[in-house]
Amino acid sequence: MNTINRFYCALIFCGIFFIACSKDSDKCLLQSDPEAPAGYSMSLLGNINFDGALEAIQFVDEQNGFVLGTAGDDDHAVILKTVDGGTNWTSMEVLPAFTPISMLFLDAEIGFIPHYATDEYAHLLKTTDGGDSWDALSFPDLPGRFYDLCRDEAGNLFAILKDNFTTHRLVRSADQGETWEVIRELPEPSTDILRLYNNVLYVVTTDKKILQFDLDGNAVGETKIELTNNNTVELLVLDPDNMIAVSFYAVVKTKDGGAHWEKIYDQEAKLLNFSDPDHGIMIFNRGYCYDNPLVTSVISSTFDGGQSWQDSEDTEELITRSKGAFVLDNTRMFLLVDNLVYQISK
Repeated sequence: MNTINRFYCALIFCGIFFIACSKDSDKCLLQSDPEAPAGYSMSLLGNINFDGALEAIQFVDEQNGFVLGTAGDDDHAVILKTVDGGTNWTSMEVLPAFTPISMLFLDAEIGFIPHYATDEYAHLLKTTDGGDSWDALSFPDLPGRFYDLCRDEAGNLFAILKDNFTTHRLVRSADQGETWEVIRELPEPSTDILRLYNNVLYVVTTDKKILQFDLDGNAVGETKIELTNNNTVELLVLDPDNMIAVSFYAVVKTKDGGAHWEKIYDQEAKLLNFSDPDHGIMIFNRGYCYDNPLVTSVISSTFDGGQSWQDSEDTEELITRSKGAFVLDNTRMFLLVDNLVYQISK
């Protein structure tokens, strides 16, 4: 290829890249504050004054919510609590000090933090006073760590128990975490994803199978996620037929219980919520801009099951700055971005 042809090829490539990034302006300008996409409104509730890393958010009702954070060189757990709907937050140290895995609150008083410890068996921190004090529960007969705690309508707790990431089990507690029993030895390694819908437990394996069990651990179904090349990082079960799975570089959905899958996005994404098979909201990575090294992200909504999407304005690094989301109901959810708490309403 001669020099002139190389020049024109480079010019065409740059022009395409410019058009893709610049939209209607001569620069790719990014804003730092997120905005809601079509069909939704978004408001800032509060700013969490915390010098550490925030990892998850949960509300138990309209007024009472919790954020899990880590602090210090040892990454010990800290709970941030609101009693006024997210406007003001109080920091509460969690003792004993261990690195948390996740959190689950049953109501404004009872909550749990599974955590890492120096030994090889399961541990759980439990509060019955809204996080003011914590009891350390240890289970020497359960080697491993608790992942993805959830509860059923009767108040039973369920979790995936992983032993050195090789032996995985489903476990259940009928007494608010005081004792646990193994209800199923999983036949293959699982991810950290455990979902509960209509008294059926859904476990995602590392080779993209979705194993289904009843609340006693009996197998009731199995399917496999298609059209993704990487491990699944999120699963939303809307009903036995409609499920949405997110991997590192694809979002897929099924309308027939996993017999067939359809790709609805093919870049990095974070799932916020689908209120039904047609109406959903997600955070999408839209790539890099030619004049800005930051990743552009958008909050995007769909009203046709992902066939088309309506983007918010480009926001810098939103996909990495968002630390957690929690759906209160199908019209309201909370989004944690950096140290800011937003409410998104439909």
